[in-house]
Amino acid sequence: QQQHPPAASAELLYLTSWNMGNAPPPPHAEFGDWLRKGGALSSVFPSLYVVALQESEFTASPGFASAEDELVNKIGLAMGERYVRLAVFSLQAIRLVLFVRREQFHLVSQLRKTKQPTGIAGVYGNKGAVAVALRFRDTELCFVGAHFAAREERV
Repeated sequence: QQQHPPAASAELLYLTSWNMGNAPPPPHAEFGDWLRKGGALSSVFPSLYVVALQESEFTASPGFASAEDELVNKIGLAMGERYVRLAVFSLQAIRLVLFVRREQFHLVSQLRKTKQPTGIAGVYGNKGAVAVALRFRDTELCFVGAHFAAREERV
């Protein structure tokens, strides 16, 4: 009888990006509608959710310390109890927010973050990128959220 190696575990990632135009976020229920498109709020539950936001600076609603605090809270409410926040990393209004399924949190290790401003004089953070790298099971992953100047000649 022929022996077959065990099948590799297939994991599903949900990656999305949104240029908010510095407008306040919708209520968490509307975040749920946005995230529901093939993700945790449908019948499929990805292992990791990665949300990249650009131009996400606005006056926070009462009860929130900052725009980042409000965004992360509303995304977390939309994600529900099945997910836990893994990382939040920002460069001014460029943000990367990661959630992992609660029962898979222990499979994440070696979490690293970095950022690179490319705005005015190459140092201002209105343009640039943030990155989060991690190991999930035995796989190295790196996620980048970026916001660069429009038109190719400006990049």
